Parts: sequence; C-alpha cells; structure tokens
Amino acid sequence: MIGDENKEERAEFYSVNQDRNEEEKMEHLERIDSERIAPTPPGLLSFAHPENQGNTRFDSTIQRIDTALNHTRLVCGTPPSIDDFNIQSLLGEGSYGKVYKANYRKTGRAVAIKTIESFYMDEPTAFASVLREQRILLLAKKENCHFLTRLFASFSTDHYTCLAMEFVEGGDLVSHLVRDGMSQERTRFYSACIVLGLQFLHDRNITHRDLKLENVLLDRDGYAKITDFGISKEVE
Repeated sequence: MIGDENKEERAEFYSVNQDRNEEEKMEHLERIDSERIAPTPPGLLSFAHPENQGNTRFDSTIQRIDTALNHTRLVCGTPPSIDDFNIQSLLGEGSYGKVYKANYRKTGRAVAIKTIESFYMDEPTAFASVLREQRILLLAKKENCHFLTRLFASFSTDHYTCLAMEFVEGGDLVSHLVRDGMSQERTRFYSACIVLGLQFLHDRNITHRDLKLENVLLDRDGYAKITDFGISKEVE
C-alpha cells in the first residue's frame, strides 16, 4: 500500500519528472497528500503491460498508474485490456480525454470507456483525479449504489489510461429537458435520485463539485444516476 512506504519512496512514486531534485519531489508529495489520496481498496491485483516495456515515454507512467489503481480485473487472474472490448462510437469528450461506447466481447454487455491520454498523467492534478474517480466508481460498484455510475473495469494501453463504466443508455437530463420538457412529478423524482446519490457520497466524505444536468444520466428503468467524478474531492 502506498501509505506504508517511507516518504522517499512515496516521493519517487509521485514524481512526475525523474530529474527533479529531492526538494522538489518532497514538495510534490506534500501537494498530493493535501488532496487526501487514500490507498486503493485491498484485494485488487495490479498488473504490468509487457507491450509497454520497451516504450520509454510511457513505461514510468503506466507503472505508476498500474501500481496506484490496482486495476480491476474482469475475470480472476486475467487482467483487462482494450482487446476485451469492441469500440462502437464516441459519446463525448472532456478536458483530459474522450468517452466511448463499447461492448465487452465475452458477454456483449454495453459499457462506457473513459480514456485519459497518458501524457496528462504527468500533471499531478490529473493523476490525482484519475485515482479519485476510479475509487469512487469502484465504491459505487462494491456497495451497489443505484444512483451513481459504477466501475466495470480499468486498464491501460500504450497511450491511454481507461476506466470502463456501466453504460447508462437513457442519456443526460439536459437532452430530455430540451427535447421533451419536464413535468413537476418527473422533476421531483429525479431530484430525489440525485439527493440519494449525493447522500451516498457525503456519508463517505466525498463532494462531487461538478453537479449539472449533463452529469446526471437516466438508466433503462428511468432512474437518475450521477456521473463524472473527475473533480470530486475527499474531505475531512
């Protein structure tokens, strides 16, 4: 676990540029610690990517991501990879990458894959953001929270770190509001779903910090789910 390592090892782990001197590394560590990056829940195995071993640009980044995320495996003993999925279409894009609709090849299950370009991992805030989002998605999955999007798997490629999440096919609230309007009854129901999702987060000392109609999705049963935890924060 990262929290059990000594400060020098942790500083090296979080170091973005290998040529930083020790003083800069310690400053970088303190900045990350101030955001309360907790260790990933136990029981998940990490894995290395043989195809990345000769790629000097991405070796260190992928190793850090693998170690920190402890990637969620699809099958016990089998690490996930992009080859497990059939990419279908682009769903949207944000500041760090894009989100695609895909199918898990073995079962045909639809997922949404958020891709973060690896060079962004050299930014401390981006690195911390990926760790937090993976933890929140995994927490929603483990505790079966129906009002947050949940993790399916996480993995890395040569150029991207990827979070595969459940695909919520109903679209976001803003598209429904623009197309059909919204009755008072539906507004109350969706508001209740959002409150329950926020309560789940707040009970675990997490603030979303980016709640808007675009970040609320509707599932096949009509329930609202909060998504996009990229700028969420864990608080005291």
